[in-house]
Order: sequence, then structure tokens, then C-alpha cells
Amino acid sequence: MVSEIPYEQAKREFERKAPLLEFNEMKDILVTEIIDEKLLERTRDVWLHGSFVQPDAEIDTGDKLSDMDAFIVVPSWELPVANTGIAWAAPQAPRLESLDHLGDHFVWNELPAEDEGWNCSAGEAWEQLPDCAKTTLLNSTQRFLFANENDHEARRARNYDIMIGSVSQFDHQKKKCPKTKIWERSD
Repeated sequence: MVSEIPYEQAKREFERKAPLLEFNEMKDILVTEIIDEKLLERTRDVWLHGSFVQPDAEIDTGDKLSDMDAFIVVPSWELPVANTGIAWAAPQAPRLESLDHLGDHFVWNELPAEDEGWNCSAGEAWEQLPDCAKTTLLNSTQRFLFANENDHEARRARNYDIMIGSVSQFDHQKKKCPKTKIWERSD
């Protein structure tokens, strides 16, 4: 179950429930929270740092309990959609001071050839990405993906599946994949 909650309340709840994570100051982004204590304990599925969950979206609780599928909407985006698959093992999680090099850590997976015109290079996509999006990806990777100590012991890697594009590109993707979740930011 997902519910929209006021920003300040979300921040307090976030700090109480997930002290190992970092809440980004993003008041222009819709703040949502997964209201499921058991799911939270098992998966650390708290998206408050970037508000990646759409309030009315169905939550995927399949076998990838910690997986996130998100579409980052950048209104000024003028490139074809960038599709990324990000998978890091705990020792590889970059630090905050390595923000300039974060793009080098991505594993960028181009979309299938039949989706002609939807591909762009990692470098092109990274340069177009707003700083707040870069910072959120870095913070969430460092603190969200590897907040669970069991992951370190088991050498378990978690991954993101993220697409970046314009509003119209998101609308197209939403028709193809109705469960796509959105993080929308106005410039």
C-alpha cells in the first residue's frame, strides 16, 4: 500500500525508520512512502530520498524484493530515452566525493534495436541528467542498496532498472509497461 504524505512528516518518518539512509532535500518532488512495516524490514523499500514511487502504482513484490524500476522525467530532455541497468556489489558503491565519476560506474544497457531512436550513449545521458538526479542516484546507491549488513556478508548485489527521458517518452513507456513508476521533477 502506498500513500502520499506531507513532506516534513515524510522526512521525520524516514529518519525514524531508515536512519542509515539519506533524505534528499527535494521539496519540488512528490513525497511518497511504502506503508508496510514488514516489507520495509525485508527490503528497505523506502523511496523518500528520491520519491520514486507513484502514489497509485502497484508495488512489485516478486522475487526481486529490492529491485526498483523507475522512469526519471526530465522536462528539458532532448535525447532519446536512456535505459540503465545498475548493479553494484557493496565494496563498489561509490562515495559522495566521487560524484563526478559516478557515471563511469553505470552499466548502461541499450534498448532493443526494434525500439529505433530510443538509444543514446552513457556519456550523453549523464551530461543531461540534473545534478539532483545524480546526487540522488549516488546517495540511494550508497545508503539504500547496501544499508543491510547481511548484503555485505553475503556479497549480494542489488540493482536498479532506470529509464530517463521526456514527459512524452514517459507516456509512451507507461503504455508499454503500466507498472512503471515515475520520479518527475520540474526545472
